[in-house]
Amino acid sequence: MVFPVIPAVPQALYDAASRGALVPFVGAGVSKIAGCPNWDELANLALKYFVDRRVISHADYEHLRFLSAREKISIAIKLQNEDHRLDFRELITPDGYKNDKGRKVYSALCKLSYTFVTTNYDNWLHHTFKTSASSDPAVSPTEKVDPYFDVTDFTSANLSKAGIFHIHGTLQGPQSNMVITARDYLDRYSGDENKLVGFLKHLFKEKVVLFVGYGMGDLEILEHLLIKSANQSTSKHFILQGFFDFQNELVIHMQRYFDQFNVELLPYSRDRSDWDQLIEVLEKFGEKIKPSLPPNIEKIREMKSWIDG
Repeated sequence: MVFPVIPAVPQALYDAASRGALVPFVGAGVSKIAGCPNWDELANLALKYFVDRRVISHADYEHLRFLSAREKISIAIKLQNEDHRLDFRELITPDGYKNDKGRKVYSALCKLSYTFVTTNYDNWLHHTFKTSASSDPAVSPTEKVDPYFDVTDFTSANLSKAGIFHIHGTLQGPQSNMVITARDYLDRYSGDENKLVGFLKHLFKEKVVLFVGYGMGDLEILEHLLIKSANQSTSKHFILQGFFDFQNELVIHMQRYFDQFNVELLPYSRDRSDWDQLIEVLEKFGEKIKPSLPPNIEKIREMKSWIDG
């Protein structure tokens, strides 16, 4: 089977965008295109920081590099002291936000919605929205898309606004607010009544989610939440993923896997441009999908127009 270079846009995405209910859920695969390290690369960079400063030896690094990414970065965090502290801004975005592919992929992504959820630490989404607003005087202040990274901000009320929800923290916030180690994950997701769990349940129940930049392993921590929400919502969610054309059987099995979460797989061909094909996919989606502001933001605009006469 030959997969489409650009998958068809499901009607459900058009409908959700038109009522301000489409929420892209952005993963590391998008930021990887923008020049950011993937999870394993970030873990290795963190360890190499301490090798370069002779906190650990090259022999230590050789032993540690075979551990899982989560184990490696947890060890790196523990190696920090007053003289040697990791600068995640330098590790994750060493070139700032000047990457050409990054500008393309995030500019396309930002045309799909005014509300985003992401597990990425970088600020590509906020930077792209901010740059677009400053270059376009027609953009209303009510369309300002601010980042949320504190757990107390993960509420259903805020989800009805324009915003970027960094559920694992962000470079704009303190390192202590970033979900990095295994302990951080347990603390952030433990218990059915914590704010993040409640926020995600509401997201999957009330909105239409488009996963972008996620692989199988990346979604593992969200599985139980998706299963619970699938029984409470009639909304179907979607995931964009690239495949080589010879991977037809894999796609069939993956769709069976996603069926249990009420998630439809939107496969596209990587044969021509590999992972960079996502840029063109999002650009074409952005040309077709015309998002509306969240309803409460639209009401604010209407009230301002009425007051201004």
